[in-house]
Amino acid sequence: MRHSGRAFLLVASAIALAAVCGCGGPTITANNNVTSIDITGPTTVGLGDQITFAATVTLANSTITTNTTVTWQVNGVTGGNSTTGTIVALSTAQNQGVYTAPLKVPSTNITITAIITETPNTNSTSTTTITSNAIGVNIGSGAGLTIAPTAATVRAGATLQFTAEFNSVVDTNATWSVSSSSGGDVGTIDPTGLYTAPDAPPLGGQVTITATDPTEATTPVTAIVTIAYSDASLRGPFAFTYIGDDATGFRAVAGRFVADGAGDIQGGLEDVDSFGSPLESAVPIIGGNYTVGPDGRTSAVINTNHGTEHWQFVLTSTSHALLIRFDSNTTGYGTIDQQNLNDLANLSVISGNYVFRAEGGDASFNPLVIAGRFTADGAGGIPQAASILDENDNGTVKAADTSLNGSYSFDATNSGSGRGTLTLTSASTGQLQFIFYVIDNTHLYIVEADKAAYLAGEVDSGAAGSSFNVGELSAANYVFTVGGNSTAGAYAAGGEFTSDGNGNITSGALDTDNAGTIPSTPPVSISASTYTVDPTTGRVDLNLGSLQFAAYPTASNTALVLELDLTATSSGKAYVQTAVPTSIAGNFGLTLRGQGVFYNNPALYQSDVEGEGVFSTTITGTLDINNYGTSPISGDLLVGTSSPLAVPGSNGRGTATLAPTNPPATYSLVLYWIDANTAVIVGQDTTRVLTGIAIKQF
Repeated sequence: MRHSGRAFLLVASAIALAAVCGCGGPTITANNNVTSIDITGPTTVGLGDQITFAATVTLANSTITTNTTVTWQVNGVTGGNSTTGTIVALSTAQNQGVYTAPLKVPSTNITITAIITETPNTNSTSTTTITSNAIGVNIGSGAGLTIAPTAATVRAGATLQFTAEFNSVVDTNATWSVSSSSGGDVGTIDPTGLYTAPDAPPLGGQVTITATDPTEATTPVTAIVTIAYSDASLRGPFAFTYIGDDATGFRAVAGRFVADGAGDIQGGLEDVDSFGSPLESAVPIIGGNYTVGPDGRTSAVINTNHGTEHWQFVLTSTSHALLIRFDSNTTGYGTIDQQNLNDLANLSVISGNYVFRAEGGDASFNPLVIAGRFTADGAGGIPQAASILDENDNGTVKAADTSLNGSYSFDATNSGSGRGTLTLTSASTGQLQFIFYVIDNTHLYIVEADKAAYLAGEVDSGAAGSSFNVGELSAANYVFTVGGNSTAGAYAAGGEFTSDGNGNITSGALDTDNAGTIPSTPPVSISASTYTVDPTTGRVDLNLGSLQFAAYPTASNTALVLELDLTATSSGKAYVQTAVPTSIAGNFGLTLRGQGVFYNNPALYQSDVEGEGVFSTTITGTLDINNYGTSPISGDLLVGTSSPLAVPGSNGRGTATLAPTNPPATYSLVLYWIDANTAVIVGQDTTRVLTGIAIKQF
């Protein structure tokens, strides 16, 4: 049986009143004989709700009074009880009784009466009880189980108190749960209804709070909570890299920082390689701050021993972000990834097959890209066996060099940071020394640490095994983007192709932007061709129409690719297409990278763009844009009516336009969808040469 605190107090008040007035009610002397009592009031009340009755007393001398004290009863019981409801007189008007309905529908009919006990004459000891008319009360269903609030927005990591009431009374028997139909981290809720949001929105961006009363035959009630990003969404150690330009030309940076989840950068390191500056090795990050907006767009100030950097990035999860440098005199495009603390110091974690790709310039400041594969022995050695490298140095290609070997070690001075040194030597490149920063044992960022060249890139776990065949490029559709330089200038390309898994490319589509020149009828069809796979390294010699690539499969359904023909000095990544979406919906983090590596020619630097878009049939949201030499543009709103998003075709190819407003601009884009959550992007502008990616946040 449920007893509310309020019901208990009302019953107690009624008993006290009866004790004061006497069990028979107030006594009226013979001089004021009562002839009748009439009560009026509502006849319907909800469970747990209150209504008020009024008593009018008529005396023998025909005087009618509205202030005579009466005793109130429910079903003949003074004050009532928790089963039938309680009634008490108002302290300021004793002829008015406040009835509180029970929390459950009673099994008997409910009547309200008022009584007065009178003494017929002054010499009599007998009494007479005058009873009013009875008013029947219908008990409605009441509000039942309710929850408050029913809808709310909560910043990541914050709390919100929910309450449950049963028929307008706090329900101490309620139990609580939180869920999401899309899964993911939904946060927690304690037995009191205190909800704690996760550190980032789950897919769908919302969770459902459910209150249930196991003691009542009632339907559970729910509330919808929208989760927004906050500073708590960025917490822990992160590795980062970006590639861009400064006043001297190409600039590449890799490093790590620690965020406290409350808006402060607590320290870190970075290594900087650029055309015109001395090497900046293990530069301390001495602090900084950041602000994460509700849409995941983040502004950060990074203080180093060599100056202050401004970053703008968009979170796609608590472990990954898309980054651009946000200073007028320096551009940059890259990524941020959370580091695995277990993989930052033990040399043995770097073991097995790895593939790598790096881009930038050679010692003469010409475009240079390299890619390859090696095996790490877990003890710091990279043997020549089963190693291979491809190089495209401004159109001079050295393919399938099997002389590659090297070594690696962690930085003892900065132990636990994930920083180390990777040395790669081959007949094609000579010796190249890189600084690496570990994300985990499957993924490292690298930046060159000598002046033999100016390169930065990534190292990924390679396809497993020691013997390979044409099945390494499994029967599937693949999408890809590459970027770099052609003889005409900045170059970008992307597309889709189909492999039969038996050495044949059966079809495909290609979009290009060669220094602002777009094919008149894009996309260009990729005709049928063949591919081969090196049996020792797994390297794929991939022909896509007029383009030829070396492709290095990773352990995660991707491949690092490097262009081998004379069209361009470019590199990028290919992805297995898992599903072509029939519609697009959700919030996406997106970034566009200006392609091209130039020396001492800032007029040719391309812009970098980062932002968040709400994708449906149009795109709304906000962009942050850095055009070299001008003040970066923050918070440029997209006009949805001018930013259409086309549903992709059967090969995953779709189109989109981004139309920011202040200042106004138009970005014409082709998107190749990997699945409903990710698309690679190729720009189709005559003034901007861009590649990029869109990743679903929620």
